[in-house]
Amino acid sequence: MNKIRFRFDDRTLMINNEVCAIITGFDKYAVSMNGNIYNIKTGKQLKPGKVYGLKLKYAGPGKCASAGTGEKLNYYRIMVNLRDNNGKNCPKRVHRLVAQEWLKDTDLNPDGTPIVGRKCINHINHNTEDNSVFNLEYCDYKYNNTH
Repeated sequence: MNKIRFRFDDRTLMINNEVCAIITGFDKYAVSMNGNIYNIKTGKQLKPGKVYGLKLKYAGPGKCASAGTGEKLNYYRIMVNLRDNNGKNCPKRVHRLVAQEWLKDTDLNPDGTPIVGRKCINHINHNTEDNSVFNLEYCDYKYNNTH
């Protein structure tokens, strides 16, 4: 049974009583403000997996990351595999999808200093499994490492 109830605009809809945004580049999927990923056609929630010890190579904006440099990560990454609009499987970090669709883009760290270099996403409460939009903020690597 499809649980989609209401569409707010062309990129926002309700699935299972959650406000969701259609993921840019992955039009078959939507992400909620709580960090849940849904298949739009079926309304089913995708179950993200925990990945430890795998670091993805940054491939550039809008491109699929490529797997592994072999560098160990110091905490779990919540990942989901999505099929993009061209049919290619792409591993995605859930917190990045939430930030991409729900956070206002900014050039300032939370402390008001300018973001230097590439932006990263900080988990405010340090719980990397809490991917709700209220626990995420854009910052630079220096701010993130001192937070």
